[in-house]
Amino acid sequence: GTERIVRYAFESARANGRKKVTCFSKDNIMKLTDGLFHKVFDDVARDYPDLENEHWIIDIGAAKLAANPNQFDVIVMANLYGDILSDVAAEITGSVGLGSSANI
Repeated sequence: GTERIVRYAFESARANGRKKVTCFSKDNIMKLTDGLFHKVFDDVARDYPDLENEHWIIDIGAAKLAANPNQFDVIVMANLYGDILSDVAAEITGSVGLGSSANI
């Protein structure tokens, strides 16, 4: 499942003319689960040399998203974090009620 969603993020970036995919995780604390998510992200990123990739610990990534959302093109993360940050991103654009999200 992780490889599929990470690959989808890169394919979505490419298909929509985006230049960068960012991974948010908490692998400094959640070493097994989020560590695996980060590793899969790094592995898949190698298949997309035309796209930039970066990783942020979720705490700092969330702060950066709130302060300057334009620095991100595509963000991929585990469902727990995505459920929260999709609402934050929607509110930044005007309303939580108008935002979309997906659980793939």
